[in-house]
Amino acid sequence: MRYETALNFIYDHIKNSVGGFAKDTSYEIATKRISAILEGLGNLQNKYPCIHVAGTKGKGSVSAMCASILTEAGFKVGLYTSPHLQDIRERFRVGNTLISQFDFARMVELIQPSIETTQGTTYFEVLTALAYVYFHEVDVDVAVIEVGVGGLLDATNVINPIVSVITSLSLDHMHLLGNSIEEIAAAKAGIIKVNVPVVSAPQPIGALNVIEDAAQMKSAPLTLVGRDWVFDSSGWTTSKRYQQFQIKHSGEPLRSLRIPLLGSHQVINATVAIAAIATLRSQGFAISDRAEADGLRNVNWPGRMELLVRPDKPIVVFDCAHNRDSAERLKRTLDDLALGQSLIMIFGAKSDKEIEAMLTVLLSVVDTLILTQSSDTITEVPASLYALASKLGFAGEVYMNATVTDALQRAEKFASNETAICITGSVYIVGEARTYFGLDPTQMTYPTE
Repeated sequence: MRYETALNFIYDHIKNSVGGFAKDTSYEIATKRISAILEGLGNLQNKYPCIHVAGTKGKGSVSAMCASILTEAGFKVGLYTSPHLQDIRERFRVGNTLISQFDFARMVELIQPSIETTQGTTYFEVLTALAYVYFHEVDVDVAVIEVGVGGLLDATNVINPIVSVITSLSLDHMHLLGNSIEEIAAAKAGIIKVNVPVVSAPQPIGALNVIEDAAQMKSAPLTLVGRDWVFDSSGWTTSKRYQQFQIKHSGEPLRSLRIPLLGSHQVINATVAIAAIATLRSQGFAISDRAEADGLRNVNWPGRMELLVRPDKPIVVFDCAHNRDSAERLKRTLDDLALGQSLIMIFGAKSDKEIEAMLTVLLSVVDTLILTQSSDTITEVPASLYALASKLGFAGEVYMNATVTDALQRAEKFASNETAICITGSVYIVGEARTYFGLDPTQMTYPTE
């Protein structure tokens, strides 16, 4: 099978993916198709240990950090994440290497018969099956699996992991998961398995109560960051290249660590990753403090408060903020870094996101707003975004551009060396912007000081 043929086969299943599973769907119905597919392939997802990561914010970052630490420790690590920024192959990594086009096509050809005998298979189910089979094919020592949406009803939730991880929770995907933080937490806590350790980020009290109850019901030992692991991000540096922070486990001395992902929220994510790695140590994985430090320092996760710094050009910020909480974190980090005298923001978002809430947060730091849409038109039309900005009383200049390329060309035309350009609101918008600047899908940009 050719790579282009394999892509067409994958994309042909998008038509089955509209809507997703409602919160009152049973686990058995939600996982029936993916279970049938994997059974037809020999249930290869059970042949290697997995770390399973759910959450509203930070689950991709935590997954990347865990994978980076394990790679530094000498393990062959598979990393399955979603969505991708620029290339669908970003979803399937071993170490920091994307699946090759040849292997992608070979895996699609391998799983195709099982897919075709399962009626109504969705795009994400096909990709999940591909990941599980690929990681077995390349004989990984361990795989890090990021949940797609929710947890309980997610296609990834057919594994029995060695540790379950729940990152920071907030309201998102409410049409599928529920309108309260407790309902959201219940969906995420669906990845907790009997007797399998679980690690949680600090949570709102309602969410924490749900997670604690679920862990107790499953006899799953719970490690809570902020209680069992503490961190200090109060003095994080405003370096454009990294931030340094301290963490401590009960009864142990403080340790200083460094990550290239900016923003105090990434300190929480890093602490969650360290706590998850500690549970692997307790299960016999040989992971040194040096591997932890090097893994965090070298983690490679593009599009998350990523800075592109060029001589005599405005600084460009890429950030995949896509709900109110992540918009607030972006705003705080932009304030901390003080990147320029003015800010041009290029914004686009999917219609099912908290667009008005995001704009309410972000417009207070924006001087010029450029509204745009992704090339696949999966994001909201600029005219609708313009109406929201007007409703919110934004007093700065507002422009609309039909494509991300046009929006970036307009921004660069307006910008001076004292201006920063921030692209945000959607993974799809950020991915197209990175492609516009010719950035490698596998590599973050690391500005020099």
